[in-house]
Amino acid sequence: MTQLLAALHREFQVGSTENCFKSHGFVHPRLDSGLARAGDPVTVHVPECSLRVHVTDFEAETLIEEFYRCARRLEDAGVDATPVRNALAFIARSSRLPGSLRALMMELHSAGMPVRVITANDWSYFKAGLIQFVNDGYAQNQHIRLRVLVDKTDRLIDTYRKSTPLGHALEGELLSAVQNRRESIVAVRGALHQAALKRFLARPRGETETCLADVPVVTTDISLEMREIRADRLIHTDASAEVIRSLVCGTPPCREIVLLLTAPLARQLRFTLAPLMAMPEFKVFHERVGEILGRIEEQFAVAGYSLLEDMDLWQPRFKISTFEQEDPELKDQPSVLVELENDQLLRRGVNALVYVYDPERAADGHSGFHSVPITELLAGQQIFVMSADLRALIEDTLREKGISLGHLTDFEGSLRNYHSVVVKRFNRYFDPKLGRASQKRMLRERIERIDSKAASQASNLGYWVDLEDSPDTPFDELTTRAPRDYAVFRAFSKALEFNDAEIQMNWDFLVRPLRTARRMGGRWLSDIYSRILFEPDSVIAHTDLTRDTVDALRRKAMENVLAVCEVLLPEEGCEDNNG
Repeated sequence: MTQLLAALHREFQVGSTENCFKSHGFVHPRLDSGLARAGDPVTVHVPECSLRVHVTDFEAETLIEEFYRCARRLEDAGVDATPVRNALAFIARSSRLPGSLRALMMELHSAGMPVRVITANDWSYFKAGLIQFVNDGYAQNQHIRLRVLVDKTDRLIDTYRKSTPLGHALEGELLSAVQNRRESIVAVRGALHQAALKRFLARPRGETETCLADVPVVTTDISLEMREIRADRLIHTDASAEVIRSLVCGTPPCREIVLLLTAPLARQLRFTLAPLMAMPEFKVFHERVGEILGRIEEQFAVAGYSLLEDMDLWQPRFKISTFEQEDPELKDQPSVLVELENDQLLRRGVNALVYVYDPERAADGHSGFHSVPITELLAGQQIFVMSADLRALIEDTLREKGISLGHLTDFEGSLRNYHSVVVKRFNRYFDPKLGRASQKRMLRERIERIDSKAASQASNLGYWVDLEDSPDTPFDELTTRAPRDYAVFRAFSKALEFNDAEIQMNWDFLVRPLRTARRMGGRWLSDIYSRILFEPDSVIAHTDLTRDTVDALRRKAMENVLAVCEVLLPEEGCEDNNG
């Protein structure tokens, strides 16, 4: 840079270099753009193509983040965590493969690549180094977490051998184009990805399935603007500097561009582009850069639980609430009421997301759904709401694939027993002959003597003690019916003569796990469905659901899109810690 400035000073002897030149846009040496003399007219080109950004493989993103946290903790303790960083680098590299690891390895072997190149794409090599690292004691207090991450990575790589989520997403885009009789071209990052993708697309398929072997695949090592491309849609599977420059200020060869990104790559791109939005020099490009960032943010917002989580734990499972059912966990909590068409009411917490359907987005063959905070929902919008029929359909579909949605009878029995004991003790220590109101008043007074602060929060005593209906309540609808805050729960339990051991056991093994289970079970089902709506590629890859099944569920979702008539927000300062 110093030599460049010196050369500029020699050639232009008028004033400082800063006054002679100004930056404007993205530097691109091959096209001689991005640098102009001050005062000279600058022609700025913003592409007039339609752009869609699709993010997939949040499982890889989650694993990379967890490996990174382990590596940082070890490095802070003075440990060389190279094996851990090698593992996360392998996941990042493999996730970007637009196809399958099987196709890549076949290509490497058929091309006679050196052993070092083959091992660089073999998880067993990095896994062996990581296990040795743990067995030798270098992992310190991270050894248990690293073993869990190794197991998750095993499952991730098993998926990648058949197809990466990026490969599924690409395949879906190509199949959609064929069905709409449109020509597509795919751009990948290099010759190796090009050869592996061609092999992946040409793999044996069923007689009734569409053949994708003839889809053109090019690399981005040569600017696509220099090539003659005849296609309706260009699909990028990477976000190199050349690709981003072309999207922001280049001349794309197609009127429709699809940018397929893995979640790790999308996060990097977000960190790269976000600072430009604060730079006035890039103002003319802000609309396009903001469009890319906005599409990325939307999809990260609905990522949901990782599909690699061990959902078949001991915790019970619950069905998610529909618009016909109020969530009992929201009782007396700040919530938003949404009036839907046909006089239906939807009640959700103030931090909930809702999925808005935009017909204009759906016109390009995409789902048309995007998420917004429920507090920003507007009358007139259309939203997706889980119905009882749809909920049952997805539960049945997941069960057919071996995904358990059951619960433990022991847990259910313990919870019902807790409810029974509360009723008995309430009636034993507070005479029912005095009437229900007097019983509750005396209970409140006793709670106040135990903990005056807790008594001020005990505004929902009836919900905690009116448990006679518990034996007849289906397990899917059963809730804790206990204070949310531990201090309030402890004072309430003390008032009913529970001892310290009983209080701690009920809190640790019934109240907290049940609420966690509602979120993990019910909300996980909801997250699975949102993944089917927004990111079906990972669902297909990790649950073995077929593309036809996922497409059928997506079509079924359209029957559950309802118009919003009115949105009622909670009053400011409305809070209650009990439920």
